Amino acid sequence: MKTKASDSYSAALKDFVEPQPVNFVFGQAGLSYNGPFCKTSTISPTIPAIPSGTFSATPVGLSINSTTGAINLANSTVGTYTVTYTPTGGVCLNPSNDKVIINPLPTPADANIIICTDEISTDLTSYDITVLNGETGTVAWYDGDPDNVGSSIASPGIANLNNLTDLWAEVTLTATGCKAKIDITLTINPLPTPADAPFTL
Repeated sequence: MKTKASDSYSAALKDFVEPQPVNFVFGQAGLSYNGPFCKTSTISPTIPAIPSGTFSATPVGLSINSTTGAINLANSTVGTYTVTYTPTGGVCLNPSNDKVIINPLPTPADANIIICTDEISTDLTSYDITVLNGETGTVAWYDGDPDNVGSSIASPGIANLNNLTDLWAEVTLTATGCKAKIDITLTINPLPTPADAPFTL
């Protein structure tokens, strides 16, 4: 290929034009989070290694890194969001969207167990951890911090609740599978001690 000295039909052909390398990429950028999620920890998206881009989300409430797309679920508001990944760097890729759903963790309405000394052999399964917002779930009991390796699960029908050192419950929501560990306050009250009660006929 040669260039012409002017746009005239009779203009002379001049210098050669050096080849100009180009690299075209077409289609969708690609974006995936693989949810839904619970309101805890952080997640990162699956995106193409090339190119780079920016991330945005609607509506307001999602704690997202606009450069990496990483989402802090714990700091985000429960809800459904649309995340948009917009490629940059001059590539021919359309922005890509993905839906991110964040479900709530169980919120106990009452994390206290109050019993009397004659109830210390009571089966733990008889105590129900009520969850707010009308949700239902299951409860696993722990004696000791459930985050530590080796913590034992307090078996139903444990011989003596008074022997427990640190009572926890792990509540799992039936609808979403989201879990929360709850520190239980166990209060054991003594039975009343009656004074002499003479009875005269």
